[in-house]
Amino acid sequence: MTLLLVAPLTAPAFAAEPDAPDALIGRPEAIRIAVQTRLSAKFTSTTEAKKSEQGALVEYYSVPDQHLLWVDENGLTER
Repeated sequence: MTLLLVAPLTAPAFAAEPDAPDALIGRPEAIRIAVQTRLSAKFTSTTEAKKSEQGALVEYYSVPDQHLLWVDENGLTER
């Protein structure tokens, strides 16, 4: 009888987070998010050209399917 009461407590629990993604993000996606977050931080550029460039990069990295600039599977490139 005791064995029957303990058995359900020792079985592994299977649970899933509601609305969880089908797959975890990979390294390139994590890098893209980090770059986008840093670029989206307060604009500290002093010239209009720099502000425009930073704005273009923010817009570029806001699209998840965009290729990472200056980044490959090993991290930052020489550029």
